[in-house]
Amino acid sequence: MLEIDAAKAVEAIEQYVSDLLDERNKNCIVMGLSGGIDSAVLITLAVRAVGAKRVKAFFLKDRDSENDSEIKARVMADWLGIELQVQDISSKMKSKGVYDPFIMRVSKLSGVMKRFLLALYSFIFRETVHLSTIKGGCGQLGRNPLKKLIYYFFIVPLVQSFNTRHIYRRTLIEKEADKLNGVVIGAANYTEAQAGWFVKEGIDDMPIQPMAGLFKTQIWQLAEYLGLPLNIRQQLPSPDMVQGVTSEISIGIAYRRFDIIFDYIERGIMESEIIAKGVSEEELDHVRDIQRFSAWMRESPHEPPPITGKVGSPYRTDLCIPE
Repeated sequence: MLEIDAAKAVEAIEQYVSDLLDERNKNCIVMGLSGGIDSAVLITLAVRAVGAKRVKAFFLKDRDSENDSEIKARVMADWLGIELQVQDISSKMKSKGVYDPFIMRVSKLSGVMKRFLLALYSFIFRETVHLSTIKGGCGQLGRNPLKKLIYYFFIVPLVQSFNTRHIYRRTLIEKEADKLNGVVIGAANYTEAQAGWFVKEGIDDMPIQPMAGLFKTQIWQLAEYLGLPLNIRQQLPSPDMVQGVTSEISIGIAYRRFDIIFDYIERGIMESEIIAKGVSEEELDHVRDIQRFSAWMRESPHEPPPITGKVGSPYRTDLCIPE
């Protein structure tokens, strides 16, 4: 049920984006272009919908952005024939104390060392740092005193630094949109929303999210259909906040695996049947946990995306290609 009719999905999203300008009497679409697959797909759809001249893209980098993120953003901008406005927010973040906490020195370690520390944490506490983070956010951290100590003295400052950057990016984008009489759209997807892999009220939590009803797996399908540059399609998902650490490492499960398991859950398939399909109990529990403990993050009001369906289905049934 994860394979969709890409042509129909593209048509639905393009129509939605086009209607946004007409219905709101706006001049242009405004969005952040990170160089990642989600924003690359969305900005391509926006350009197809309203034309390159009516799409304004911003790349907002800082000290801890991946080294090649700006390069990939420029690749997309050149491929689409749009102007890319690049702003470095590092000095602003420094003035806000984002880089001051001791834990932020981790950003200077090698990618190998960062991944080792994440794996060590997961081994000791039997859960990922991400799961501990969303548990802490909903007051369900548990009773382990060592984990609480690490959470409040190390993880909280790290999360606050992420939050500050993403919220500032959203504020900046919205200000630019006001100047341009534009409407801001975000490139969130259903997988990351259900995994709690976003900053609440940040740039990836915009009120208007045209692709919010699509799994990450389906975003990749659209990227293939649209023929995005190969290096954009084949890149590893990254939060672009901790160099050398991918989103999948942080969440603790590959996106494609998460999508398969969560799709089973949403379709009401019995646990025994899911396990019979080759899903381990540990994987099933992990997906359920991150979805359950991140529920508090999905309370922000959002406009319904163009691709939605009946309760329990994140996508329109007429877009699905039967198994």
